[in-house]
Amino acid sequence: MLEVKGDRIVIREIHHGTRGSNYYYILVGDRLVHISRLFKGRLLSGGRKRYYEYNIPLRSLAEKLGEKAVIYGFSFSNSGYGPFCTMYIIDCSSGDVQERHGIEELDYSFELLGREITWLELYDKYVPNLIRRVKDIQEQLGMELFFAEHSTRLEDIYNDPVGALRSALVLPSWQGRVKALKMYLRSAHELYVLMLVGEAIGGRTVYHIYSERPSWWIAVSSEYPTAVIETPEGRYTLWYQFSQRAWVEVVMRGFLMRYGKGQVGPHEVIGRGRRKRQYVRPDVVLFRGDFRYRRDLGRAESLLLIDAKINLTQGDLEQLRAYAEGFVGEYGKVFGIVACLEEAMYRATLEKLGYVVVENVAPGRRGENEFIEVVREILPQL
Repeated sequence: MLEVKGDRIVIREIHHGTRGSNYYYILVGDRLVHISRLFKGRLLSGGRKRYYEYNIPLRSLAEKLGEKAVIYGFSFSNSGYGPFCTMYIIDCSSGDVQERHGIEELDYSFELLGREITWLELYDKYVPNLIRRVKDIQEQLGMELFFAEHSTRLEDIYNDPVGALRSALVLPSWQGRVKALKMYLRSAHELYVLMLVGEAIGGRTVYHIYSERPSWWIAVSSEYPTAVIETPEGRYTLWYQFSQRAWVEVVMRGFLMRYGKGQVGPHEVIGRGRRKRQYVRPDVVLFRGDFRYRRDLGRAESLLLIDAKINLTQGDLEQLRAYAEGFVGEYGKVFGIVACLEEAMYRATLEKLGYVVVENVAPGRRGENEFIEVVREILPQL
């Protein structure tokens, strides 16, 4: 919110990543800098959502920005749509404010804070090529991608990988920008790996409940599969961001533990007196057969579990170990592949857990064809 009260301008921000938030920037030279770099704000309340207020005398605004001060506001909806831009032109003598909404193209760049530059370089190196390859495979398979509501940012990246960067750079801290850029790169790579699985299978998309046309449903923890694919060898069911249990069950379990045994989140369980994260959502799962709903999976006898990684950390190793243990208990045969964007740490450990580790899975890199061949080798065994 931006408004003039008497001889002052009052600006209120909500810092909450890219959902239900708003941020204000000022043009300095050819860079947009966050308002906190020029004026001191006050934290009204903290927590996951932080509320700030800037109470600036019009005289001070004129001294720094001129009699016709210009401020840019960027906002996101609660569902993550945006950023929506509004340019405010403030007459510091009269206090009049003019607003220009829907500014789609700015001739200025955001000021870089330093530590996000490495992730910007990685994004530029990989994401446009990943999305280009996704669209090539999509055309080859003759189907559409339909993005669910909670896949808003991935849809933005798919539609315009360069323009989607604005969603990360509008965040005023380097920590927020790094977190967002990591997530964008990871999401683009996961989508690309999903499409490589489709290329490995080939065939024809025969189902999705939400479309009469051949479509893949890109959703998180959906009760419905991404697609059912028909081949001469039979049908395969493909699930993106598959949740081993119904998501409501995961959330309820966390709710009960939070209030029954202390502060434990919906992704945590208590084991041997300690909190332990529960891993329930590998990136891609493939079943042989035609399964239209989660409740049908009791008929499945085997599966191929695939996780895409930018790089492998100790946390990733724990996650993949938990997948290996959790899924083996429910299905007769479980095959696992880890698709790494670059080189893989912990390769020997993962291979002992039963995973096939494929490195350099990226467009134009040797790992792309290697990954496709590994999937094809596993398909007859499902």
